[in-house]
Amino acid sequence: SKEIADKIYNKSDEENLSLDKEFINLAREVKRLVGKPVHDPEVQELVNKHVQASLKYVGEEAMHAFRKLEDEEIEDFQSMMASPYTEEEEKWLDQVIEYYMVQNGMYNPNQHNGK
Repeated sequence: SKEIADKIYNKSDEENLSLDKEFINLAREVKRLVGKPVHDPEVQELVNKHVQASLKYVGEEAMHAFRKLEDEEIEDFQSMMASPYTEEEEKWLDQVIEYYMVQNGMYNPNQHNGK
């Protein structure tokens, strides 16, 4: 919605700079930890920070709206955003985030696949 888009894109320069720094630090940590098991405590702490930063950036309302999107719509949205990660890092991070979300009751893969 326009309201959600406004919340995402109408941030002050100071907010944007702070969020940019936070995401740069997170990207460095992803690159350092890539390949470690998804259940590793250090990896799960990283993904917790990543989720919290994402919530701060887009807001909880937008996160709920993203959950309702179809896979194709999510891929279209992600293709509009530049990523600091290689394809291997993206795949690993997707697995880590999915594990985190399942462990925290935020996602049920069986329900998502229509089972």
